[in-house]
Amino acid sequence: FLFSSLSMMLIYPQRLLKTRMQITGSSIAGSNRFKPGFISSIKLTFAEEGIRGFYRGFGMFTLGVFGSRIIQFTSYEYLKDKLTSLLYPQHKINSFEEVPNSIIVLSSGLNGILPTLFFVPIDVVTQRQAILKQPLRYVSIISQIYQSSGIRGFFKGLPISMYSAIPGSILYFASYELSRKYLVHNVDWFKRNKDRYSG
Repeated sequence: FLFSSLSMMLIYPQRLLKTRMQITGSSIAGSNRFKPGFISSIKLTFAEEGIRGFYRGFGMFTLGVFGSRIIQFTSYEYLKDKLTSLLYPQHKINSFEEVPNSIIVLSSGLNGILPTLFFVPIDVVTQRQAILKQPLRYVSIISQIYQSSGIRGFFKGLPISMYSAIPGSILYFASYELSRKYLVHNVDWFKRNKDRYSG
């Protein structure tokens, strides 16, 4: 938790500046006050808002990151168990080594969906806070988004987020599970054969 918080504190200012730079020259209200250059954006943000300006929306962003991670790790085990019982009803699992690889890949992919559905609306609100000239209460921002775009307004960018989240989830969980299987298998093999090869 501590290291995750520290890493987010280091990364978030860059994320905020990137958001502001991306809307420079667009038709979005207030975008004309931002600068396209990275150094220029740093100078402007510090001059107008001080150090706190680099962390506008950080609290909501942190909630989204930790919330999505909790969902991700808890839903993965649930999906793995449910998919195994559904697709392999005769397959009894006594250890993680017995989980079919197809279940690992499928549950990993599906596991990218729920955390993304949770995080995207929070990210939309955070980004809206980042580009406002004056910070507003989150309730006011949520109300503005809903009035202008309805529920769909909270899920802008969802398809592209899914496009990156699902393969990322497969790479993370499947590589972890398969590596663990490989290591345990080799450790067990070594234990069984150590006397044979110990000379």
